[in-house]
Amino acid sequence: MLNKHFTRKFETSEDFIEDIAFAFKKSRVLLSASELNIFETIGYRSLSAKDVAEILNLDLKATDRLLNALVGLDLLEKKDLLYTNSEESIKHLIKGSADYIGTIDHLADLWESWSSLTNTIKTGKPVIYQELTEKSDEWLDSFVNSMHWRANLEAPEIISHLNLKGVKRVLDLGGGKGAFTFHLAKQLPSATISLFDLPQITKFTEDYLSVSGVRDRVNIISGDFMKDDIGKGYDMIYLGNVISFRSIWENVALLQKCYDALNHEGQIIISDMIINDNRTKPLNHTLFSLNMLLNTTSGEVYTETDIWIMLREAWFKDIKLTHTHYETAIMSGVR
Repeated sequence: MLNKHFTRKFETSEDFIEDIAFAFKKSRVLLSASELNIFETIGYRSLSAKDVAEILNLDLKATDRLLNALVGLDLLEKKDLLYTNSEESIKHLIKGSADYIGTIDHLADLWESWSSLTNTIKTGKPVIYQELTEKSDEWLDSFVNSMHWRANLEAPEIISHLNLKGVKRVLDLGGGKGAFTFHLAKQLPSATISLFDLPQITKFTEDYLSVSGVRDRVNIISGDFMKDDIGKGYDMIYLGNVISFRSIWENVALLQKCYDALNHEGQIIISDMIINDNRTKPLNHTLFSLNMLLNTTSGEVYTETDIWIMLREAWFKDIKLTHTHYETAIMSGVR
């Protein structure tokens, strides 16, 4: 008998399993189309396979097959010999669109490491690994844009849950391009915000914030916050998608550093994926846990209990959990 959770989508258990097994083919078609700039090339026009192949310098027969597969996935539409973007593709798959899904390029970059999952499970270590400082500019660009896309979506809701009374100095630790910093600066026009990240990242921060209208109130700090001084006298320190890249004890050391950098009654704010106690739900979190196994040396997706222990080990009190609408959660503590 087919599991009740799948009866609405699949008629048989074989259909359910085959859908999982074949999913990589659909994913590869989408990622390759994105890498080749298929959606942007077509744009709002109707183009033939010959047009697309000539513009992008691709093989005609191969391009025709790819475009037909995209039609099968409902990402393109075809009338006679002309292809057009679907409404969904125009909305979500053309760079520059307000609703562009900014993780697509980075997912393509992860393909190689995910292909080594079998060997990683055997050894417990990533087969393909580089520090961020060793990554190419192209990889960093897609990674930063992916993190920024998600952070920009979530920041307004996260800020709506925060107690901002009396907050004058904020540290956005591992702040990436500066999505949280930007939204907080708009919400707290009298606050001074410092954003700390690696020099390889802060060059993107500078580009983004320089046209944001808040640059004059943001202090961009380049360095390694695990090793370097992060300053003192903050009323709030924000860690968005930071702890999942590090081990529990690395995080304890970082949180103790944050504790020392906060004023009395200052707040620590952690925003990240928080998995259930069985570490099986939500599905995205279990997959992200594997992503951390494949692409970091010690990263993990943590439970509420894990993070509570980290915060208590770093001497924080009044620890609270708040869920968001994005399958992420906020855990806060007070010095």
